[in-house]
Amino acid sequence: MVKWMLSAGVLIVAIGGLFWIRREASLLDEELVYAHYQDEVNALRRLDAKILCRAMAEDYRLVDTSSGIGGGGRVELDRETACRETESAMQALYKIAKPTRTAPDVKYTIESVTLSPDHRQATVKLRSTLKIGRWVTVESTGTERLIRSMGEVRSLGGESRTTTKAR
Repeated sequence: MVKWMLSAGVLIVAIGGLFWIRREASLLDEELVYAHYQDEVNALRRLDAKILCRAMAEDYRLVDTSSGIGGGGRVELDRETACRETESAMQALYKIAKPTRTAPDVKYTIESVTLSPDHRQATVKLRSTLKIGRWVTVESTGTERLIRSMGEVRSLGGESRTTTKAR
C-alpha cells in the first residue's frame, strides 16, 4: 500500500512538473520576439531556407500582396507552399550572390510588438529589406503573429506587402 501511494505521489509530481514546464515553455516576451527575428536575419544572410521553414508553425498561413519583377498579385500560402517558395527564393538569390561574392544585406525594423494578455501570442509589425549588391532589393512590410511551443518561437503567418526590384 505504501509503495502504491509513493508511486502515485511521484506520478502526480511528474505530471505537475511536465505541465509547468509546458506552460513556461509556451510564454512569450519581447526579448524572445527580438531573438526570433535575429535568428531569421542570420538565416537570411546564409540563405538558409531550412531554418526559415522550421520557424513556421504547422498551421502557418501568409497572405502576401507583391509587386515588382514578373508582375504582382495577392497570394495565400500555407506552410508547405511557403517553404517551397522560400527554398526557391533562396536558391535564386544564391545564384545571384555566388558569382558576385556578395552576401545578402538584411535589415529588419520591428515597429511594434503586442503581446496577448496571457503572453502566449505576439503580434509584430515590421519592415524588412534584403539586398544583394545593387542588383536585387526585396522590401516587405507587414504584420506577423508569433507563438512559442515547447520553447521554440514559431510564426503563425500574417499579412505582408512585398516589392521586388532588380537592375
